Amino acid sequence: MWMETVDMPTFLASGRWKVEFFEPTTLRLAESVYALSRIGDLVAERGEALDPQEYPDHTFHFLGLEHVESHTGDLVGYAPARGKTIKSRSKVFREHDLLYGRLRPYLNKVMVAESPLSTGICSGEFYVLVPDRKRIEPRFLRELLASHFVSGRTANRQTGSALPRLQIDDLLEIAVPVPPLEVQRALADVATSLAKARREFRCRMATDHPRFLEGLETVLSEGGQVPGLDELCLPDTSTPLEDLGLPDAHRWPIRSRGSPQLF
Repeated sequence: MWMETVDMPTFLASGRWKVEFFEPTTLRLAESVYALSRIGDLVAERGEALDPQEYPDHTFHFLGLEHVESHTGDLVGYAPARGKTIKSRSKVFREHDLLYGRLRPYLNKVMVAESPLSTGICSGEFYVLVPDRKRIEPRFLRELLASHFVSGRTANRQTGSALPRLQIDDLLEIAVPVPPLEVQRALADVATSLAKARREFRCRMATDHPRFLEGLETVLSEGGQVPGLDELCLPDTSTPLEDLGLPDAHRWPIRSRGSPQLF
């Protein structure tokens, strides 16, 4: 049980009617040997957008929330799309940007823009965040945003019941531990290796296990040798994704009036 006193100006300024919003931070954040920083001090929100319908024949890397797996940030069911098939105005992302799903934030959909999806457009249900690379490594930041350090803080800040969303200001106010860059890079390397192993395992389950079942049926019906693991393991023959650029008019970042200062 905890108790907290909130004065009326603070309560009204918050715009929140949930008692959980005022829960003391110390109850939600484990102790850290590293100094804490606001996410807003580590990133800026990218303000670029375009209308894909204006480029009907251009092939885009377009990401919707359905293309990003919860927790891991892996691509699922993804394929590039022509501009004429994308019906809504979309946000632009560029290499090393972080895409953070604001709709149903408990789904924890966070992705870093890396080759081959280093540049493209995405649904308006993402926040596109530009990391200050002098302070934070993009891959480490992805893991941090998907961690309990952040997800535990967003649970009581969602607004709306049927379609809960997280407001950008609430995300940027969350404090997170920031290790030195060398520690961040070491942790990022481990996360990258795990992601590679995860993709390879999924490929094996999608190709080798069905072949094993076919071999099992053959052995049971016709006899013969049980297929060995070396016989089953096949290289991934799926067509790799290619880097796709933006239309010429959007090839370079656009700084419109009022857009956030990017690092």
